[in-house]
Amino acid sequence: MIWLILLTPFVILGGIAVYFDKKYGSTPPDESKLAEKPDEVINPMQNMNHYGPL
Repeated sequence: MIWLILLTPFVILGGIAVYFDKKYGSTPPDESKLAEKPDEVINPMQNMNHYGPL
């Protein structure tokens, strides 16, 4: 019976996480917006910090 007390917070937090993921989750990218920026899509490293760790 102690396992019920220990697992209850995980079940509640998991349910809340699933709820918010379904409600505010990410959507697939819009293809028309990707077509407007082909250089950024082809070469994503162009705008990266070149002095950071490799």
